[in-house]
Amino acid sequence: MIFPSTNTLPRPIASFINHLIVERKLSQNTVLGYTNDLRQFVIFCSGKDINLDSTAHWHSVTKEVLTEYMYMLQEGKHSYSTSTVKRKIASLRSLFHFLADENILSSDPSQNIKVSRGGKRLPRTLSEQEIAMLLDQPRLSKAPTQIRDQSILELLYATGIRVSEMVSLDLDNINLKENFIRCIGKGSKERIVPIHDQASNLLLHYLKATRPRLLKHYKSTWAQQAFFLNTRGHRLSRQSCWNIIKNYAAKSITGHVSPHVLRHSFATHLMQRGATIRHVQELLGHSSISTTQIYTHLSNRELRDEFDKAQNPSL
Repeated sequence: MIFPSTNTLPRPIASFINHLIVERKLSQNTVLGYTNDLRQFVIFCSGKDINLDSTAHWHSVTKEVLTEYMYMLQEGKHSYSTSTVKRKIASLRSLFHFLADENILSSDPSQNIKVSRGGKRLPRTLSEQEIAMLLDQPRLSKAPTQIRDQSILELLYATGIRVSEMVSLDLDNINLKENFIRCIGKGSKERIVPIHDQASNLLLHYLKATRPRLLKHYKSTWAQQAFFLNTRGHRLSRQSCWNIIKNYAAKSITGHVSPHVLRHSFATHLMQRGATIRHVQELLGHSSISTTQIYTHLSNRELRDEFDKAQNPSL
């Protein structure tokens, strides 16, 4: 398992990241999330002439500085959602708690920092027409990875699995005779997710026609078990998958489209077709049904939009 490099991080943060890896044994994706959040805070501090490479400057990080940072996240150029702001502040709280415990800091400035709730932002979803346009894009491409890319888009939308789950799939996780995949979700929980014939046929085509060509570039003597490969014959990364979706979406859809948008769309369309919330919860691998509850709001919003259009055809 490859964890993000801490070479360019201030020493106290590097120590904290090492603590997450060695002592708390967090997953690679979780550690990457912490690392990215804390890098952003380092950049913010440097803009305020607080050089966190210097231990002495850490005492300049006060509650007021953290409050200003939180305000920047909420109201600044990018205006993050409340849930994202909460996650970023939680990363900082964990860091400062660790530094105080290790006596690197005499006190914890993140205590009593509270993120205001704000309005609950519903995740973006694509219409079925937009999904069809996106899934068509690889077919129009002449790239040698056309079949792989089409399989990725189809699988993400057909199953609603997370991008981290998809790139972690090995050959023995996919059963194309019985049409299901076995994926490992958050908390190392395993679940079985069915796939329909169209997705299964595409995966089989990729397995027979494209994957062997990609595997030729792999120079290791042991068999590569990853199902989805990059052009060097290595396991496809999360970032590569994001870029694949971003590039195809830019040709057909307005606005930001990520792997999670496909997951949201999968769940919302299931609810619109009458699937129960329990069924959607199982397919998505949510440990709590309250997480899945958001898709009932999305379905209601879609119904409201359709009603508005029916009442006012000019919309």
